[in-house]
Amino acid sequence: MLPSSLSGHPLERAAGRGTELPEGGSNCGVFCPGDLQKVAALAGVSPERVTYAVAFGRTGPQEAVVLRAVRLPGARTDLVRAWTETVARTRSKPQVISATIKDRAVTILADPLRRDAEGVTYLLETSDVLFILSGSPLSRDVSVPITSVLLAVAALP
Repeated sequence: MLPSSLSGHPLERAAGRGTELPEGGSNCGVFCPGDLQKVAALAGVSPERVTYAVAFGRTGPQEAVVLRAVRLPGARTDLVRAWTETVARTRSKPQVISATIKDRAVTILADPLRRDAEGVTYLLETSDVLFILSGSPLSRDVSVPITSVLLAVAALP
């Protein structure tokens, strides 16, 4: 679901089933506890059918990227909307920005309480897969992503 490298830089990758991640707790890792279960419920998909993948790494001397993919087979709703609702319910309500990046429709979620890489995410969907991207450092204008995010968008199916 995710590339193994971006612009010649290898990415670390991992994948698993959504049921392998905790439903409760207060510490976020690749996903916050319960996020995949909540988005599955909103999408009308059994949590047992949800799979995820993550890839991360440096894309240059000053930039890094994290790519997450969530496959929700048979989803019956807009996956970007389901993720946005999940984030708004479990964290602060994000600013939602619609953009076009590399000729693709992207939804940008900007957490008003965070100005770090995880406070800004770029969402894309294809069929039954939701892609959640973030990069570091942040650009001053979140609607203009850094190079690593541009490379990631271009590399997605």
